Amino acid sequence: MAGEKRMQAIVFDRKTACSLTPAQDFAFISLTTPNRNYWNTINNVGWKDFLQLAFHDIVDPVNNDLLYIDPNTLEIPELVLFNEIMAEQLYNFIMKNKPSKFVIHCDAGISRSTAVGAHLRDFHQYDVEFKGKVPDDRNKNILVYNLLRRHYMKGYNETY
Repeated sequence: MAGEKRMQAIVFDRKTACSLTPAQDFAFISLTTPNRNYWNTINNVGWKDFLQLAFHDIVDPVNNDLLYIDPNTLEIPELVLFNEIMAEQLYNFIMKNKPSKFVIHCDAGISRSTAVGAHLRDFHQYDVEFKGKVPDDRNKNILVYNLLRRHYMKGYNETY
């Protein structure tokens, strides 16, 4: 509908998101890498709601050419992949907080958080600002995007 105001979501990198002043009209989605020591730098007080999930930014662990090496230890960690349980938690968080505004971040604001932003835009009619290191969703984590889409379609089919 012309002139209709859409809901807002903003995608950031971790450093920028951690510097934001909490706002009661924003729900905060924090997507981080497991076993990193910056968890306690994220202010989870003062937001309308807060969700934090930790998983590695891997799309396909079997066929992926990218070998994930922890930059702090230079070791190959046991990978924590985004899965159906996390997708359900994230989808339920989105549904619980609609029509709130959302702040979404991952480490760089390139892949995991842009997948969530693209999902909000494509399936929930949100206007999304991509303010991470890439100004759009061309590098979105397709595993995150597809699992969220699956939960959306499941909810849609149960409603209709």
